Amino acid sequence: MLKAKKSRALIFVVHRYLGLVLGVFIAIAGLTGSMMVVLNDTQEFFITQSIESITPQGERQTLDALIAKAKAAYARQGYSVVTSIQPYLFPNHPQNSPATISLSKAENLEDYVDVIVNPYTGDVLGKVPPRTVYDFILNLHHTLLAGDIGTVVMGITGLLGFILAMTGIALWPGWRKLSTGFKIKWHGHIKRRNFDLHKIFGVFNGIFLSLALITGFIYNFPQITYPLIYRMTLSAIPPEEFVSKPIAGKAPITLAQALSAINQLMPEGIFTQIDIPQKPEEVYRVRKKVPGDWYGNPTWGRSFAHVDRYSGKVLSATNVTKASLGEKIANGMDILHFGLFAGIAGRILYFCVGLTPTILMMTGSIMWRHRHKPLLTQVQREQVML
Repeated sequence: MLKAKKSRALIFVVHRYLGLVLGVFIAIAGLTGSMMVVLNDTQEFFITQSIESITPQGERQTLDALIAKAKAAYARQGYSVVTSIQPYLFPNHPQNSPATISLSKAENLEDYVDVIVNPYTGDVLGKVPPRTVYDFILNLHHTLLAGDIGTVVMGITGLLGFILAMTGIALWPGWRKLSTGFKIKWHGHIKRRNFDLHKIFGVFNGIFLSLALITGFIYNFPQITYPLIYRMTLSAIPPEEFVSKPIAGKAPITLAQALSAINQLMPEGIFTQIDIPQKPEEVYRVRKKVPGDWYGNPTWGRSFAHVDRYSGKVLSATNVTKASLGEKIANGMDILHFGLFAGIAGRILYFCVGLTPTILMMTGSIMWRHRHKPLLTQVQREQVML
């Protein structure tokens, strides 16, 4: 019994001081995460409201034809280089989805426009509005607007935040008496009332919050975490990057040839993202959504392929439904980080989970401000209160 009390006291110490140190950082990550959920899920609505509806009319035009239409529409503005293509902007309902062609200026590839095209008629419908606010929030979420240093800080926050969430779950009084774990003493002292709110918000969201935090750590330290995932699952580690090898006297293959080569090895599904190589050593990088890939919303798919731009050789073609366990886990981090495992319900859940760290920080701060006794005595008093 004494050993259990000492263990609980130690867990309480770890939980308290991790909360004090990490509270603001986790709150920022949570709030920005909730904002991204809203902005990402409303993008389709605002785009569809700004263009004419897409009605299937026979066969879709070839990508080369759509590219030609997009180039012609923006040639006077200097956008002539195709950098990427999304044959289905909204893969959830491909029959009614427009295509987008990303065009850049030759002298500055960072200056680009995403052209929306009707895939059946070839009509140019407009352009995708820039996601300036979303990109700002994403940068804040991922790096605190501090570049590489911020990436490291937020990555460490994810790991320590995972420990914080796990210790909070371990301290939940409901493990000893279920009714106590969900009881709120509204007329009690402010410290007790905040403690009750803290424990309930923490236990209801702790598991999902811990998943979001640990996957955030994995995202920010991919050089360490991804190889570890492959080794732990006894899966082959894929190359870090794929490179095209120029062949003397041979011109690069066409886009149609690259896609045809991929379809021979991975015929299932639809192409959702095609990155066009711009440098001699770059490859065609293609993303597909295949049947059986239950990737939530948005459903871009998790099957990837890479093609040498000179030989036409497919360097990799991985159907996620047939991939190794390590590849499935590595490519499925978004499912756990953004709540994509349950469609719109999962997104609503993760929106609420993102608000939780702020509530926990506020209730925890009030509890800290009202402390009056040394820490160990405080733990003992907490146990008496329960």
